Amino acid sequence: MINSLKRTIVIATIFSLLILSVPVIPKIDAASLTSVRDTISNSAPEATDVTHTFDFTTGTALEIGHRIDITFPAEFTDIVVGNVTCPANTDESVTGQIVRCTATAALATSSYEVTVAGVTNPSKTNPEGIADTYQISIETTNGDGSTVFERADAMIAIIEPVTVTATVDAILEFSISGVDQGESIKNTTASVTSTTTTIPFGTLPIGDSVVAGQDLRVRTNASQGYSVVVFQDQDLSSAAGDEISCFNQGTCVDYTTPTGWAQPLGTIDEIETYGHFGFTSEDEGVAGSCLDDGDYGTGFYGAQAADLWAGFDGTNQATVMCHTGPSDGSTLHKGFNRVGYRVEITAMQAAGEYTNILTYIATPTY
Repeated sequence: MINSLKRTIVIATIFSLLILSVPVIPKIDAASLTSVRDTISNSAPEATDVTHTFDFTTGTALEIGHRIDITFPAEFTDIVVGNVTCPANTDESVTGQIVRCTATAALATSSYEVTVAGVTNPSKTNPEGIADTYQISIETTNGDGSTVFERADAMIAIIEPVTVTATVDAILEFSISGVDQGESIKNTTASVTSTTTTIPFGTLPIGDSVVAGQDLRVRTNASQGYSVVVFQDQDLSSAAGDEISCFNQGTCVDYTTPTGWAQPLGTIDEIETYGHFGFTSEDEGVAGSCLDDGDYGTGFYGAQAADLWAGFDGTNQATVMCHTGPSDGSTLHKGFNRVGYRVEITAMQAAGEYTNILTYIATPTY
């Protein structure tokens, strides 16, 4: 009995010693990274080419071979090393959902940034208007990951985008006004006063041109601007059927290649040389494609001092004003322009009352 009791005590003692000899590993909670955030470029479900920008501050310095590990949830896809940018003095790698930045030099405690581009967001499971939220863990560890120095979770939300709609009414205001006698038109001056609806040249002198003008204003919110054309219903004609021909000597100089004003020749039996009627524009940007600011002065009608004139070719339309964007109705070459009209006859021109009708068309492009 005594021997049996001794044997039990000895066994119990040995067992106790064995228990005491087994090392106990206490749980060590890693410190927390601070100022942690993940800024994403697009929070829409299933959005592609999304960039995650991770910012965080470490409180523990890292040595060569230590790691920064960022672990994405399985729902995020297209995480590839070529789209990862780690901090300086680290190497990028990707294993599955883990983006790793491995230190190639000591990293002091500091604020760091890691970007992961080209990611595809997951589809959404919560009802419309309620975000799916995800945690993306960030850890700093030793070389094999067995010791975590610091960690934190960045939170992001995936939710439907909001579609915003608005309607802006189209605007077009076009006006014509007269030009007073004595005001400038190109490098000449108005001989008579015009109105909104009339150009009263009056009784034409022999061998001296008469000049009139009209001001055009366009206000529009058309994103691609506008153009204004003018055309006549006929040559200046009398009741007897006589005509004052188009400038120059009846050749009808095209508005795309205007020339300096020339007197009609008055060659007998050549009625197209007895008198002519022409027009010009002060808009320096009128060209095949309307010009922008930097090219003003190089358009069809040239600069202000060019004093170039064209003739109406029958009832064909001629562009006299344009702009490449919205206009305010007042800025020169953009919303405001002056056009000029000029007539000159010789003594050969048949007597009579001559008339025609000019029509302007303003066309915006939205």
